[in-house]
Amino acid sequence: MRAGARLAVVVVDVQNDFCSPDGTMAARGLDVASIPAAVSRVVRLVDAARDAQVPVVHVRTAHDEQVDSAAWDERYSLPAGTPPPARNCRTGTWGAEPFVVTAAPGELVHVKHRYSGFTSPGLDRALRDLGVETLLICGVATEICVETTLRDAVERDFRVVLVTDACASYDQAAHESAVARIARHWGRANTTDGAIALLGP
Repeated sequence: MRAGARLAVVVVDVQNDFCSPDGTMAARGLDVASIPAAVSRVVRLVDAARDAQVPVVHVRTAHDEQVDSAAWDERYSLPAGTPPPARNCRTGTWGAEPFVVTAAPGELVHVKHRYSGFTSPGLDRALRDLGVETLLICGVATEICVETTLRDAVERDFRVVLVTDACASYDQAAHESAVARIARHWGRANTTDGAIALLGP
């Protein structure tokens, strides 16, 4: 990473449906046990960024009938006639609200309707307007929305750092595979401690 590159912390999908034991992912039978510890490290990173006056950007998912296309609903490759799983983060519901990590006054919140944060209108421009060059990316799930957002960031010529222990998945093997893949092909992988060190004194 080039010394002095302007940083931002990007928090992806830290929302009740994805993170809480009362959310839709847990209701599907997925394992959310690793998420609270990862979110506690997101909190540490976000607090350190605020102290260092580094921008914190929140990316959140929202879904409703206006944005959930037939193709989107069919992405799970379910047998014909099988309904899709309960939808996550329905607009205006508790499930769409932030889990533990809330935006401070003045922090940007970008809403997306697909996996990548860069499908949110204005995210790219907002980061460039802030002069950001490098993104410290954290959140859930590592191999889905976090990885897709990170890959799209690279395609847009941002430098990226995956904050490995401030991310989580519902499957530890999937998390570890994503971390290895990202470190090999897409950017840097660092711990929360390492990411905080990048923020400077």
